[in-house]
Amino acid sequence: MADTERAPTIVARIRARLKETRADEKLARVDRLLPPPTAQADAPTAPAVSPGEDPADPRIAGLHQEIVRLRSSRDAARGAAHQLRSLSEDPRLTPRRTYRYLRLVMIGAVAAIFLAVGLTWQEYHHLIPTISHFFYTPAGVVFVGSLIAAAAAMLALSGDGVQQVLLDIAAMLVPIIALVPTNADNKILENLRQNVCPDGREVCVPSPFDGYATIGMTVWLIAVPTVLLIALAIGIADRRSSGRFTTQFLWTQGLCWAVWIAVFTWFMWFREAFFAAGHYISAVAFFIVVTLVALWQAILGPLQTRQEIANGEKPTPLQRGLPWVYWFIAALLVGVLFMGAAIFTGLIKPGPDGMFWVEAWGLIGFGVFWLIQTFQKWRVLDA
Repeated sequence: MADTERAPTIVARIRARLKETRADEKLARVDRLLPPPTAQADAPTAPAVSPGEDPADPRIAGLHQEIVRLRSSRDAARGAAHQLRSLSEDPRLTPRRTYRYLRLVMIGAVAAIFLAVGLTWQEYHHLIPTISHFFYTPAGVVFVGSLIAAAAAMLALSGDGVQQVLLDIAAMLVPIIALVPTNADNKILENLRQNVCPDGREVCVPSPFDGYATIGMTVWLIAVPTVLLIALAIGIADRRSSGRFTTQFLWTQGLCWAVWIAVFTWFMWFREAFFAAGHYISAVAFFIVVTLVALWQAILGPLQTRQEIANGEKPTPLQRGLPWVYWFIAALLVGVLFMGAAIFTGLIKPGPDGMFWVEAWGLIGFGVFWLIQTFQKWRVLDA
């Protein structure tokens, strides 16, 4: 009778211990071997007894041994996780340092543009209406170099999944923004002591900057397919081991080749139209892509938090709050896009500095995005 009364208590203790290990399949095995008591559910329970003290039922002794093994496995897993965490926090670790520096390059590129504009502000700001027009000033060298550096860093940091596809496309667009200057009208060119537009045109990319843009775009048209072909060769080599191409790899290749073909056709056969609108369209497309990346991060954050909760982890307040920051960045960039479109089409006339501040807020949104990414993934080994 005593063994019969002890059995429900022992089985309950085994279930509690197995729950601690999160071993659902082992719990199912317990239910098959020792179903939960029903008739004796209301019976008084005896004091808890260790399974080792009940040799009469070998099944309980076997399950106790299984619990000991599972606990050892759990301790080993915790030890491995601790070692991995210690490894990822090692400042000498090259991959993590590389990712950190690349993100800092993105922030530094934005800071360099603002610094160059600030250094030339006093002399040129009253002559030109936008940040893009600083291309025609001594700040132009920093403007181009910073954007090219940001494009290279963005390509290396593209990540995984949807974010990879979007950031790879953004990395293609940034050099066009850098290499093809915004159009300037004759009044601006006269203020900057540049040649006026040829053939009686009022707005153009003046000489010799059209030559600079032609050489830069020619390099772009050669470099992009080269990079895509190298990426394709690497993808084919990876496919031999994995057995298939990843979805993001196929999307990246398809969309990037489509962008390249469109730009190649536009530049080669419609050169004047390309110089007239290439900078604007590339800039708008770039900010749209960055906005989508921020939205994706805002949507992905809560999904990751729910997954962590499902896995028994407790998300930090920072992890819960970051999606709202990404929503704010996305809203800021959407506002920048709408305001820029309204000023460009003449729906809003905020004054001569209007577009300058729209571009400034766009750059700030881009910089804040990478600042948050850097802060969020500072200790991540591979991200």
